[in-house]
Amino acid sequence: MPIAPDPSVTWICHVYIQFSDQTSQWPYVLNQVDIIESIPPFINAVRKTNPRWKEFNTKVSKTFVVPYRREVGKFIFAFVNKYKDPKYYKQSEKRSQRLYPEARDQSIEFLTDLINLAELWQLDTFRNVMGYCIAQHFIDTNASIDEIGRYLGGEITTAQLEATIGKMRKEYAEGPKKPTLCFVPIKVRDTNTEFVKIPTRDHLVRMPYIFDMVRQLFPNWKTEPIKMAYPISLPYTKKQVNFFLDHIQDYDDPNNILEERRDTVYADVMKLPLHEMKVYLGFARFVKCRPFELAMRYVIKPHLKGLSREACNDLLKMTTD
Repeated sequence: MPIAPDPSVTWICHVYIQFSDQTSQWPYVLNQVDIIESIPPFINAVRKTNPRWKEFNTKVSKTFVVPYRREVGKFIFAFVNKYKDPKYYKQSEKRSQRLYPEARDQSIEFLTDLINLAELWQLDTFRNVMGYCIAQHFIDTNASIDEIGRYLGGEITTAQLEATIGKMRKEYAEGPKKPTLCFVPIKVRDTNTEFVKIPTRDHLVRMPYIFDMVRQLFPNWKTEPIKMAYPISLPYTKKQVNFFLDHIQDYDDPNNILEERRDTVYADVMKLPLHEMKVYLGFARFVKCRPFELAMRYVIKPHLKGLSREACNDLLKMTTD
C-alpha cells in the first residue's frame, strides 16, 4: 500500500482512510492518538496489529473505506473529543445556550452524513449530539410535518411529530415563549403570612399531585391563564418548598444523566445532611415527582451501606420532619 511520506510527522501509530471523494492515490493518514483511541474500529485495529502499540510505532495495514466525504470525517476528528452528550447539560443550559454551534451551522444534509458516519464508527455520544442538532434544525426552521416526513423517508403523523420533534421543541427551545399567567400559591407549614408561588407550568406538570388539582379547575391549562383562588397546602417549610422548586427541573432520573455528570447535577442536595435528604425524598413522593424521587434515592443510597434492611426501610419512609 503506498504511503505518502511526511518527514515532519513523528508518528506513534497510523490509521489509513479512503474517503468517497478522495482522488489522490494516497489514503488519508490519521495519526492523532487521542482521536484514534476515541473511534472503536480504529483502536481495535491498532490493538490487533500491535498489542504494545503505545510502546512501538504501529501502522495498520488495512485501509478503512468510508462512503462519506473527507470533510465529514475531518469534522468528526475535530469535535469527537470536544462534544459532550446532551445528557451532560441541564435543561436550563439547553434553553439558555446554543450548544454545539459548529454543528448547528451545518446543513441538514451534512448533519445526516455526520450521524450516519458516527453510527458506522460506533460513536454513541457523537451520534446523540447529531440527533440533538438535527432535531434543533427542525425546531429552528419551523419545519412542517411534510418536510420532516420527507427527511425520515416516509409519512409522519401529527401524533408522531408530537412524540418526537414536539417533545424536543418543548424542552429545548432556545427562545421561550411569553408565558401566560400561572398563579398557583402554596401554603407552607411555617408561615401563615405569605405563600410560595409555583414559577411556571413546567414546574407544575412535574408535580402530578398538584397538577391534577389544577387541571380539574382549568381544563385548558396549556393556553388559558391559571389563577388559583385558594392556596394548596403542603406539609413542608418555605425553605424546603423553594429548594424543591429550584431543582425540580434539573433533578432527573439518574439513568438519564451521564454517570460522571451526576455528582455535579446533584451537588446541592449531596451537601445536605442525611435527615434533610430524607425530607426531600418524602417531598418528591408526596407530590408524585418520580424523577426527583429517583434522584434522591441515588444520593441517599451510599448512606445505606452497612445498615440492616429494617434500618434502610425506616430511613426511606416518607417524612416531613
